[in-house]
Amino acid sequence: MTRSELYGMLREEAGRRGIGIVYGKRLTAVGEAREGVSAVFHDGTTAHGDILVGADGLHSRVRTLIDPDSPEPRNIPLLNTGGIVPAGVLPPGLVDIEAGRMKMVFGKRCFYCYMQDPDGRTWWFANPLQRSSEDPATLDAGARKEWLTKLVAGDRTIMAAIITATDDTIRPYTTSDFPSVPRWQRDRLVLVGDAAHAASPSSGQGASMAIEDAVTLGRSLQGQEQGSLPEALARYENERRARAESVVEWGRRNAAPKIRGQFKRVFEDLVLPAVFRGIARRSEDTFDWVYRHHIQWDTATSDIA
Repeated sequence: MTRSELYGMLREEAGRRGIGIVYGKRLTAVGEAREGVSAVFHDGTTAHGDILVGADGLHSRVRTLIDPDSPEPRNIPLLNTGGIVPAGVLPPGLVDIEAGRMKMVFGKRCFYCYMQDPDGRTWWFANPLQRSSEDPATLDAGARKEWLTKLVAGDRTIMAAIITATDDTIRPYTTSDFPSVPRWQRDRLVLVGDAAHAASPSSGQGASMAIEDAVTLGRSLQGQEQGSLPEALARYENERRARAESVVEWGRRNAAPKIRGQFKRVFEDLVLPAVFRGIARRSEDTFDWVYRHHIQWDTATSDIA
């Protein structure tokens, strides 16, 4: 499922429930009182509610309103790009993995991954090194595709053919994370998702963590009276913080092998096969804490299912 498809489903469900969505608003300030909180926007309009949830991403305005001294995101020297090849475009039999599996390659000049979905589309992403001497985000679509193709041309894989067959590649963007945000909530203001704990894309957990936040926050607020809302938000933060920061650190460790020069590449090419074989043997125990995390709605804590 693409992000746009997910957004469309969420927007449709919000409309079905009578939840309005307004575009083109930029938050500038908040007003807090005993009976609730008001959001003040750049055009002078306001909105009022019991709480204000900051789901406004890496450069969150709500985060700075909660804590003006909140740290800046931590840069990861990798770019992120990718694309989707429609079914039937690539020659039959070219994609060398079955649907539902991912093939990750530590290439000579770039880390990349590709996979095929049950509908026959080929999805891929790449993490080129971020270099001060170039800014691929400024390239047009044709030049961007040429730049990416050159990065993978020296590898004995099908990645160059996949990139060539991609009509629209994602404009490369820088990646960042947050090792720790000191405060996720204050009074009736609270953060969720990347605003609270942005993880490297190498974690593969950005959307999952935001959804976990939403479920935990909803459970914390269930049945609460007006006067107890700040305490409910504090419980949400206490429950989520340790797991979120562990995932952020795990994502940064996952990104580290992708950042490598020639010497490191040669060394890692020798040792990584043994490392990955060891991980595969104990993969269930190694990754359960990430992939099998379960939030029980009617209990006070979360655990692995």
